Amino acid sequence: MSAVQSAESGSFTAAAKVLELTPAAVSKNGAALQAMRKVRLFHRTTRQLVLIKEGKAFVAQAREGWGPLEAAFIQVTQGLTPHGLVRVSSSAGFGRRFVLPLLPAFYALYPQLQVDLSLNDLNVDLLREGFDVGIRGGSEPPEGMVARKICNLAAMLVCTPPCFTWA
Repeated sequence: MSAVQSAESGSFTAAAKVLELTPAAVSKNGAALQAMRKVRLFHRTTRQLVLIKEGKAFVAQAREGWGPLEAAFIQVTQGLTPHGLVRVSSSAGFGRRFVLPLLPAFYALYPQLQVDLSLNDLNVDLLREGFDVGIRGGSEPPEGMVARKICNLAAMLVCTPPCFTWA
């Protein structure tokens, strides 16, 4: 909450640094809060930001409510290291050439993850078959899927001379 951080920091600029926001965003947030509640919380000069009586009461109340909420966020996000099984589908050639060599480094970074890699050149229904990730070539992902470009590959069509003639 930017108003509480501003009060603790003594300025919108200092609060912005802590909150990783712009000073203008913190200032606008404070102004919006005051306008919305039709109450003045701060006395602001070019050099300092001072809570007035109403601001002190607001910050005290906000801290009481913020504590349990912050504790809940910490509890939920603690230990969020990736773990479990990730099912990956890739074309056979790409998987052998690019994915398999990366797995040892991947396991070193994420030791609690297990990868079930399926190498198959067939058109796989990722959702129906329970895959978490699909690596395929092409320009458009299936509807409802999110795609990320991971690399450019040069493609080449090769063939042998014809063994027969067309009549």
